[in-house]
Amino acid sequence: MIVQKRGQNARSMQKEVIHITRILTVIALGMGVVFFILGVFSHQSLLMAAIFALSLIVANVPEGLLPTITLSLSLASQRMASRNALIKNLDSVQTLGSVTVICTDKTGTLTRNEMTLKEIRLACGEYVKISGDGYETQGEFRFENGSKSAEERLDALLRAGFLNSRASIEGGALLGDPTELALVCAAKKRALSFDGYEKIGENPFTSERKMMSSLQRFEGKEVLFAKGALEVILAKCAFYVDQDGVQKPLEASVHAKILEHAKEFEEGAYRVLAIAKNTKNTEEDLTFLGLAAIMDLPRPEVKEAIAQCQSARIRTMMITGDGVNDAPALKRADIGIAMGISGTDVAKEAADMILLDDNFKSIVSAIEEGRSVYFNIKKFSPTFSPRMFPRSCPTCCTFF
Repeated sequence: MIVQKRGQNARSMQKEVIHITRILTVIALGMGVVFFILGVFSHQSLLMAAIFALSLIVANVPEGLLPTITLSLSLASQRMASRNALIKNLDSVQTLGSVTVICTDKTGTLTRNEMTLKEIRLACGEYVKISGDGYETQGEFRFENGSKSAEERLDALLRAGFLNSRASIEGGALLGDPTELALVCAAKKRALSFDGYEKIGENPFTSERKMMSSLQRFEGKEVLFAKGALEVILAKCAFYVDQDGVQKPLEASVHAKILEHAKEFEEGAYRVLAIAKNTKNTEEDLTFLGLAAIMDLPRPEVKEAIAQCQSARIRTMMITGDGVNDAPALKRADIGIAMGISGTDVAKEAADMILLDDNFKSIVSAIEEGRSVYFNIKKFSPTFSPRMFPRSCPTCCTFF
């Protein structure tokens, strides 16, 4: 992810130091010239007047400014590291103090990177809500409008998702794709039995196919389970399971209702998977079982962190990434930030700051420390310009 500073009106601390140095230099030279002239007119020798003038110029040089700035930046960098923000160079500390835009990744930064199956729509419209967050294997299934066969049809859908998956949860160990882990976790919440099923074939997922299917043998018969993008799975479905658990032709009205339910899930920020099956070894003429709505839940501290950004007049934008192709963007940004846990080595090398916990809150904490550096140095040198931050900015009170 990247963060940007203010525009043309922004003044970084480095520019402020240069600005102050120039002002103090002009003042010191001016005073030196004035007192040299006064010394000459007061009948002092040229040597004494020159020595006095040079002494005055040297006395006006802020010798403690450089070590104070360096010490403040170093201490801030140390505090940031304790708050899971690793700074690679001191200049980045002061740059963080003038940030106005944060372009952040979603997965693992704003969210927990734990996909959770939260809601299900069975083929004929029954709505099921599932409790439990992350990969917890304890939870409840609540039906809003279920019929007598709803429990059985829900189990059939979850069984199809579980058997058509490479992921596994064993003894707390998580193996496989996060989306498939969500299906596996939901099946474990139902404590389903998979005895008697034998996997005999698989058509793997590809970005071109946008679906996956698995062929299983059960009680001497073959059954194919399929899951994938709704538009792909639904186009291959010729049947659906009605409220009585009976397989019926997929009529246009049912087709439209399924699309409507999927749209509702998508508008709720869910990732939608369609699940189907077939009693033949083919991906055509499938029987539609239902929709699975999966969400990567946000981190609990993100809401407060974003609220702090808004009060500090920092705009937050969510974009894709932290891959190899992010390196040019990270390099060009005022502050390039890589994720320490899931980020690539290329991204970490190109970044100015590394999030040790991949948490958005750590970015806000780093900006807080960057702004505190400015105010600490301003206490030492009152000649710092207040134009580095807007006068109406409430962040100082919000953060500190």
